[in-house]
Amino acid sequence: MPEIHETAIVEGEISLADDVVIGPNCVLKGKISIGSGTTVIGSSYLTGTLTIGSGNVIFPFTTIGFAAQDISFPHDQFEPGIQIGDNNTFREGVTVHRATQEYPTTIGDGNLFMTNSHVAHDCQIGNDCTIVSGVLLAGHVHVQDCVVLGGGSHVHQFVTIGKNVML
Repeated sequence: MPEIHETAIVEGEISLADDVVIGPNCVLKGKISIGSGTTVIGSSYLTGTLTIGSGNVIFPFTTIGFAAQDISFPHDQFEPGIQIGDNNTFREGVTVHRATQEYPTTIGDGNLFMTNSHVAHDCQIGNDCTIVSGVLLAGHVHVQDCVVLGGGSHVHQFVTIGKNVML
């Protein structure tokens, strides 16, 4: 059975692997699937249509799944949502927004998102990337594998950052 703290709110079509840990003051609302070995430490909000793989760690005050910050996008449209792979770490205050187009906002495997970084709607993040504190990715940004985005970097919408780049 998943370990769900008594102060957590879990509402909707929620599917949790048997060893998932949901810490205190977390909110999970919507159509959410979370894979084996994932821990949501506490005080985080997960919503929308959201799939999270195995072995992820989500630190406090992270929000994943809210609507795009796009005035033309309805806040109550949940599809196509967000897909997150395995073994990612989301440190304190990270935000990831759901997609507005045909395909979900996607995050691969083995990524580190440091404090207060932001992944906007329709972004595609590869594998083994380090997104340092304060990085802001605008909508529709594609980040290929093994990229390091240095602290405070801002990436304009519709930009692709190639494999092994350090910004």
